[in-house]
Amino acid sequence: MIINEVKENDLLFVKKTFNFWQDHFNHKVIKEGSILLVLDNNFGATYKERSLVFLINNRKIKFKSVYASELFSSKSNDMFKLISFKEWNMIKSIEEKPARHIEVDLSGPNGNAYYLMSLAESLGKQLGYDKIIIEDIIKTMKMSNYEDLISTFDIWFGKYVILYI
Repeated sequence: MIINEVKENDLLFVKKTFNFWQDHFNHKVIKEGSILLVLDNNFGATYKERSLVFLINNRKIKFKSVYASELFSSKSNDMFKLISFKEWNMIKSIEEKPARHIEVDLSGPNGNAYYLMSLAESLGKQLGYDKIIIEDIIKTMKMSNYEDLISTFDIWFGKYVILYI
């Protein structure tokens, strides 16, 4: 990972402990296993003006190229691993949401015909089916035996409900 490629809000995993001078007087040690949040990556007009600002342990630290030359050299490839945003981000796109199915054990108390018809009515409403369609689904479920009731339910709601026999 080349340090020039990091951007604001990137997370860096420290693979190797390193030392640097924050200025002429403050010597710092960043330990292996630490996580750095990049606040700023400033290229500056000259190499001497080059700097990186990180947040580590709730403290803001500025690395200046003059005092942390190792950080800005090719050695930085061995020092850090860029942690991708998706590895840490808990806010996700709705497209990433896994489909969750309702599960019904037909051999249990929720496997009876009345529960399945009630569930059909509830799901029909949630899915925006017209009242007449919902009534027709339930009427069809009542017309024959239990196996046909399950088949009708599965045709209309099998995409959303897993039925276990």
